[in-house]
Amino acid sequence: MSKTFATTVIFDESRSRVLLMLREDFRLWALPGGHIEPGETPEQAAVRETLEETGYDVALDRYVGVYQRPQLDDQRHVYTAHITGGQPIRNGPETVEVRWYSLDALPRRVTPYLVEIVQDSVSESGQPIEHIQELSGWNIFVIRLMVALRDLRNRMTGRK
Repeated sequence: MSKTFATTVIFDESRSRVLLMLREDFRLWALPGGHIEPGETPEQAAVRETLEETGYDVALDRYVGVYQRPQLDDQRHVYTAHITGGQPIRNGPETVEVRWYSLDALPRRVTPYLVEIVQDSVSESGQPIEHIQELSGWNIFVIRLMVALRDLRNRMTGRK
């Protein structure tokens, strides 16, 4: 069964910077987002995950589209959003840091799909994107290894 995620891309008012979070588990900069819970819509998951991972309440602006990674049997629903309240997390269970980055100076340590999603979110395409992201064999290996190590750590420490 395919895993389904929801992700938000949050721009500042000038649309020249994007909000990223430094993941606690992999120490990579990522867009806020995560698993869609049973009975939850992708929109609800995007808002919930953003609050959990950044500390910010958001309102969704636009559905960017769906990104599928067949090699990992998952899909990601992506939305642009804007902040409506809250305070940035300084150090949470899933997040080490929350920071704004200029679109032309994104950090080097990012999740493999982040740059493409941010670029697609900047464009104001009239139609939602349906994109298949083909990852290299090396990226697949690294992602699976990192997830396995994280899951092992969580089991050993009693984390969720």
